[in-house]
Amino acid sequence: MFTSLPRSNATDFSVFNELLPTGDMLGASPGTGYFDVLNQVSRDHNDLAYLERLWASWYLFIQNDTYATGILTFVLHEVFYFGRCIPFMILDMIPYFQKYKIQAQKMPTLKEQWNCAMLVLVSHFTAELPQIWFFHPVATYFGIEYRTPFPSVWKITLQICIFFVIEDTWHYWGHRALHYGPLYKNIHKQHHTYSAPFGLAAEYASPIETAILGFGVVGSPVVLLMITGDLHLFTMLVWMMLRLFQAIDAHKAGLEASKRRRDKKLAKIRKNKQQ
Repeated sequence: MFTSLPRSNATDFSVFNELLPTGDMLGASPGTGYFDVLNQVSRDHNDLAYLERLWASWYLFIQNDTYATGILTFVLHEVFYFGRCIPFMILDMIPYFQKYKIQAQKMPTLKEQWNCAMLVLVSHFTAELPQIWFFHPVATYFGIEYRTPFPSVWKITLQICIFFVIEDTWHYWGHRALHYGPLYKNIHKQHHTYSAPFGLAAEYASPIETAILGFGVVGSPVVLLMITGDLHLFTMLVWMMLRLFQAIDAHKAGLEASKRRRDKKLAKIRKNKQQ
């Protein structure tokens, strides 16, 4: 099984090459597509779950584990972030659901949402992409696992619960510090541009704030990895997607009491800053 392979930081080849009986670098062969690799992995390793075969085939296809992790993580981040926001944007355009908003009279315009999306993309490429890209070499240095098979559901669940505690602590104190006078004026004020929040504004922040608070999302798994030496990259990606959902849901001002409190708080902050 693949689990017997020695560890490797793998920056110019894939440790998944040894999944193949011949050790052929399938992904590096001219004209070889991702699904060609997937078919061979599926044929030779039907003991792996389908998601694990998709995972292994991706690394075999890219043939550079740092690139494979960086591309996969960034693309998943963008797809899940904007994919989660779009349903709420549609709901905002349906009059029936406006009665559930605390500040129904302050609906974001299409122009505001477009401007928000453009700035969010700038932050993603300037602040989040470097953290995502360097995560693989840093994490492999500390011994992260990214081979198949994936860890058990129970281990993934336990570790993600730990991440939520660590990151929530970091986010609380970091966010609180950013409300200090000069830091608020020069860094955090941008995040409070919209007194009536919407999902897309979850990461509407300056690149500096995105880097500071985003460090908790990336850093929490690294802390656990440094302490225990036991973490799989798949767990990290699941955690990142769940944290994205939490951030977007917290800004959509929906039916839940916690969102209603946040909406009122943001409205109060905006009012106080204008006085």
